[in-house]
Amino acid sequence: MMIIIYKIKLLNRPRQNFFFQPNKRLLKKKKRKITDRQDEFLKVCTKALTTNYITEYDAIGINVASKLKRMKQTQYIYSESLINKVLTQGLLETLTSESDICEKSSFRQTP
Repeated sequence: MMIIIYKIKLLNRPRQNFFFQPNKRLLKKKKRKITDRQDEFLKVCTKALTTNYITEYDAIGINVASKLKRMKQTQYIYSESLINKVLTQGLLETLTSESDICEKSSFRQTP
């Protein structure tokens, strides 16, 4: 009789998926891995944000950006275009010591 009551109690329990039982140890390890990754990410971010190391290229970019901010809109557009043309020539290795920026002007030859 005791065995029958025990089986009835087992049948009345909500069914569990016996094939997929989360292993508590694995869950703890997974949580640790996640927090370890988060800690590592935060350390890298903190290091990057607290380092005041600026390369000479960064300094040039900051300098150019601050000057462009002070310009009127049309002057900014022309300046940006010229800067991009010079950078393109530099990437193509066509800049020399003779390279310069010259204004295009229409020369009229008088007869």
